[in-house]
Amino acid sequence: MRPEELSPKQVEAAEDPEALTDLAEAEFTQLGRRTRRVEGLRKSTGKEIYTDDIVLPGMLHAKILRSTVAHANIVSIDVSAAEALEGVHAVITGRDMPTPYGIIPWTRDEHALCLDKVRFIGDAVAAVAAVDEDTANQALELIEVEYEELPAYLSPEEALSDGAAAQPIHEPKKPKKGKLVAEAELPIEARNGNVLKHVHLEFGEVDRSMAESDVTVEGEYFFHGTTHTPIEPHCAIARRNENGVLEVWSSTQVPHYLQREIARVLELDVAKVRVIQPAVGGAFGGKSEPFDLEFCVALLALRTGRPVKILYTREEVFYSHRGRHPMRMRYRLGASQDGTLKALDAKTILDGGAYASFGLVTT
Repeated sequence: MRPEELSPKQVEAAEDPEALTDLAEAEFTQLGRRTRRVEGLRKSTGKEIYTDDIVLPGMLHAKILRSTVAHANIVSIDVSAAEALEGVHAVITGRDMPTPYGIIPWTRDEHALCLDKVRFIGDAVAAVAAVDEDTANQALELIEVEYEELPAYLSPEEALSDGAAAQPIHEPKKPKKGKLVAEAELPIEARNGNVLKHVHLEFGEVDRSMAESDVTVEGEYFFHGTTHTPIEPHCAIARRNENGVLEVWSSTQVPHYLQREIARVLELDVAKVRVIQPAVGGAFGGKSEPFDLEFCVALLALRTGRPVKILYTREEVFYSHRGRHPMRMRYRLGASQDGTLKALDAKTILDGGAYASFGLVTT
């Protein structure tokens, strides 16, 4: 409204235009001010609701059977004894979810439950939904898995060897169609399935600047890797609601990743998958990707018609986490006499783990 259109009462109630600048600074500027944590009182009094605090009517509890070997073909899985156990409502294996997942299209190399091969100790093989956790754990002990063990590569250097390339944990990437090149000319990731990606970056005349440097310093460093270790372990609950929508509660950091990948793996309309994020009890990046438990509770809930929950044990958190990756770094630094940095030459080998979502192996 224009000033002349205001009624006398509106004019009387209006703020003095000269005071608007001070008002904006007082009411709307947060920089340099303390901001109240709206959830602070709930957390400090123990009233906050985390995923494991949620209990739904008729809820079943599920557990995941994990590989006891580092690298092996799965010859057979016999779940008949587990299915026959009283209190067990459903048992699933990799055959029930054959679609691979990953948050980036070219990194979809992981299955919610292993299909033909396990690639690390702790890889998920089967899942059981039962009336309680004790019954689910008992059912896991009744599942018989026959493995054909394969060589295990316990360091990036081993994984990059010729012997490892002959029997890699993943099949090498195929060269682009219609492009015939010699083996030696192929990218390293197309020759060795243990290499996820090879990255070469160069800026400026590094070799020349290094040669012109008055001082060069060279060293090799190793970072052992860490896990995030939040107080809250990973947890997920799923159910199909009265409208036919699959609802998944998860301690995830990125609900839209999870919604998209659950819909892909279970072949559902993404509009029929709803992901709910309760309060997260710590994550630090360690809950930013989908995990096996979320797919398992989703399928088990659809199979049983009842809500299903999985809560990782602390041991499972260490098995499954995507942590800060071990890496070996070799650096050569060139500088002038006055301390000016002239050049840097670095080579890093990163231990990316068993799957692309665990990280990158790059040199």
